[in-house]
Amino acid sequence: MILKRQPRPSAGFWLIVGSYTLLGTFLAWGFSEPRLDKAQRVLDRMQEPGFAGLDSDEISTLKSTLSRHPEFANALIGRSPVGHVEPTQSGWTSLRTSHLLIRPSASGPIRITTACRGDPEVYPVSVVFNAPGLDKRVRFERPGKQTFDLPSGFPTALLWVTLAVAEKSPSEPGSAPVQIDVDGDVVEPNSAAGTAPSKVAAPPTPPSSQANAP
Repeated sequence: MILKRQPRPSAGFWLIVGSYTLLGTFLAWGFSEPRLDKAQRVLDRMQEPGFAGLDSDEISTLKSTLSRHPEFANALIGRSPVGHVEPTQSGWTSLRTSHLLIRPSASGPIRITTACRGDPEVYPVSVVFNAPGLDKRVRFERPGKQTFDLPSGFPTALLWVTLAVAEKSPSEPGSAPVQIDVDGDVVEPNSAAGTAPSKVAAPPTPPSSQANAP
């Protein structure tokens, strides 16, 4: 029996094989790119002029980075027990949807203080805190502050909170936007924990008409 020699692959065949090999190598590099590098790019974008909030991919990147590297929270909120993820202007944000990080506390429950300011015609304003184990709505009839305490021992791990703000009507062009400031402190053992939400006697001064800049 005579065996016929198979024709050798053409140059075009090897070109196709090489192209797919390079594509596979590129994709493997992309998927293995260090997570912290991706998170750093999100941090860099948040500092750019005109930043208007995180998209879903950026939120996923930050949350997955925090789950693998909890110490990354220091780059977002420093050492504070509660802090805004997105940049603020002296603590205030005018984003309709933003995010908080809350650290667990072993020394006592955490008291959340929410301040709200803006032109009178936009009230009432609702601020909603949403996270696993947390669904809290704070309603403002006028500028001021309110507080509430998280349950003792909650959260047990670093908590990502979505913060949504809804006003009665959007701010008129040229008027001051609704702004909020959220802060948190650990309630000392000798403090009255679980007190009812309260408002300050004197509301904060409404901000200027300039929109919040990171």
